[in-house]
Amino acid sequence: MLAPTLHCEFQLVIEISGKLEKFQPIQAQLLLLSGSKSPAYLRDSVGALEKVFPQAKKVVFPGLGHGAAHRGIPIERPSGAGCPSTAGILPLTAA
Repeated sequence: MLAPTLHCEFQLVIEISGKLEKFQPIQAQLLLLSGSKSPAYLRDSVGALEKVFPQAKKVVFPGLGHGAAHRGIPIERPSGAGCPSTAGILPLTAA
């Protein structure tokens, strides 16, 4: 269950607001997931991340919103959307 971590996650979002360029040195493969019916601010956030991480692959699930995974809606896995390896990814540190 993610609920116990939400407070910390929201705090991190506040702290990094407007500072996405700090993450540009990350060269890991990234998979950005979005739903076509997600709120505009979430779709915009994925677009901003895509600009910071040109190596990222973006997948938009047609007809789904942000909470689709929590509603048990069956979806097909997009072709080529395998999980990237986490090898070589360094933990982020506050700077």
